[in-house]
Amino acid sequence: LSRNKKDSMQHSKMNDNDVLNSIYLPMSEMIGERSHIRMLWHQRENDKLFKSMPLEYRPIVVPFQFNVASRDQVGTKKGDIPKEVGTSPLNGSHQTLQRVSEAVKQLGVAFMSQKYSDLPDMEILGFPKGTSSVKETTEEKIEKYDEDVKTENIEEESISTKVAHDKSSDAVQQKEQQETRQCKPEKVIVTLDASEHTKNLEWSGWKKHSFGLEMQRPWAGLLLKGNKTIETRLYDLPKALVGKRIVILESQPGEARVSSLGNILVGDDIHEKVKIVGWVVFNRVIIYRYRSKFEADEKKHLVKQESGYGWKEDTKVVYGWVVSKKGKYNDAVKTPSIHSLVRRMRSLYSIVPEK
Repeated sequence: LSRNKKDSMQHSKMNDNDVLNSIYLPMSEMIGERSHIRMLWHQRENDKLFKSMPLEYRPIVVPFQFNVASRDQVGTKKGDIPKEVGTSPLNGSHQTLQRVSEAVKQLGVAFMSQKYSDLPDMEILGFPKGTSSVKETTEEKIEKYDEDVKTENIEEESISTKVAHDKSSDAVQQKEQQETRQCKPEKVIVTLDASEHTKNLEWSGWKKHSFGLEMQRPWAGLLLKGNKTIETRLYDLPKALVGKRIVILESQPGEARVSSLGNILVGDDIHEKVKIVGWVVFNRVIIYRYRSKFEADEKKHLVKQESGYGWKEDTKVVYGWVVSKKGKYNDAVKTPSIHSLVRRMRSLYSIVPEK
């Protein structure tokens, strides 16, 4: 049991690249190979050359049966001599299988980007017609929620309320709680609905709040020193944040493109997990659609070809956030007073200031 538990824990730590390279891409490749084999067999059966040959030299006519798990499931009456058949759990022509192969690969891309827009046509994979409308419904719910300013204010108040101690009517108890809080703040676990951490680029909250960007060490320092003038990401920068000051949240070195932070950081968690080292302003975004263009700007973004952040075989686009201004926090420039950090999209966190 202990070994199974250990294996389970190791499996749970599989990062996004492991999932893409170990599941989606191999499955896509295997289905693609089956499509190619099916195409070759179809071409052989229809080769006009065989029609001019004696029957014994022609391909054996195999009655393929799809959606069948094994030969035992082929429908034959009791006592009949089993016929030679070819069975396969994969239905459809080689063209259909090729579309399925591409759809599976696209699912992996969507898993990496976490964007609904990257999802393939789910009907190709056998889902009921209209499945794709789920993402539209989800985005509509998010839009309705975030356009309501009153609801947004209530949301921030709820975060602070969950973290704060319950006030006691007894003045003595209230004083003791205050003294305890000053010595060692109570650690409270706060959770929000998952949709609060996956906002889209059109979310109205981008215009209302202050934000922080998680950057692993040493990238944050390189940016603040001026060596790194382009910050590369697999997702776009919300338009509302272009030209807006963003706090840099420096986290410990870790796996490329894998956040080491939780969705919500409060109190001591902020100081233990990140350093508020400075701020940055991005004035525009470069869209890299070709490897050559991306690698040509290596001196600006400092991402080497062999780096985990480099251009991969399945990379379709990389966004380069161009630095226009930056600054460090020091004695002259005080670090902003932060009550909590809430992940809103990938490595972008909204900042709830101390009241």
